[in-house]
Amino acid sequence: RYGNVSSMPLQPTWFPFITTVSSDELLVFSLRLMTEDWTTPRSSLVFNLGDVFYVEASLESKNHLPFLLFIDFCVATSSADITSTPRYEVIAHNGCLMDGTQDDSSSAFKASRPQAHKLQFMVDTFWFLDSQASTIYITCSLRAAPDTQTPDPMNKACSYNKTSSR
Repeated sequence: RYGNVSSMPLQPTWFPFITTVSSDELLVFSLRLMTEDWTTPRSSLVFNLGDVFYVEASLESKNHLPFLLFIDFCVATSSADITSTPRYEVIAHNGCLMDGTQDDSSSAFKASRPQAHKLQFMVDTFWFLDSQASTIYITCSLRAAPDTQTPDPMNKACSYNKTSSR
């Protein structure tokens, strides 16, 4: 056999640990109560009947490809346990804002996304008739999809249109 032999030492390429960690970065989902103008998180967690919750769901991903954020469901309960009763489905069916179907509700997603990785929606305040608790817990399932994802039955953010009943 013929081969090429060199006396030059082999220099391994080392990647710093921080590079490895940042490439494996987890996605950071958040849900915040916002002020009416959507500019800052709301400082008070106290609401009165007749007020509106301004909710912003967001996704941070520094070292990943761009994503679209979707909300599969949101459930309101009077305790931190998502399976507890009473419970009220605010968002269901992979992204439909169910609260907007109520006659006296103005709940809806904001007409346009501020950014692909954010969704904003408004929900009228409510309370559970059968509960003595004054606190309401809202638990949501947030999901990231490629930014090329087009709306379909599994990937949507839909509000109820009362004029067309759809």
